[in-house]
Amino acid sequence: MSEAKNSSNTRKKIQQQISLLRQQLNHDNNDLEFETHLHMIRDLESLLKTKS
Repeated sequence: MSEAKNSSNTRKKIQQQISLLRQQLNHDNNDLEFETHLHMIRDLESLLKTKS
């Protein structure tokens, strides 16, 4: 598999994970869960920005 294809697949998976975490924010039961998921989202978004 080519490097560009791998990069595209990885990017897609990260974007899917961000979407799932955003959905989870609505179901978090406490501030710690919410903040943890929000931090994960920000980290993943930062990763996408640095790799673009």
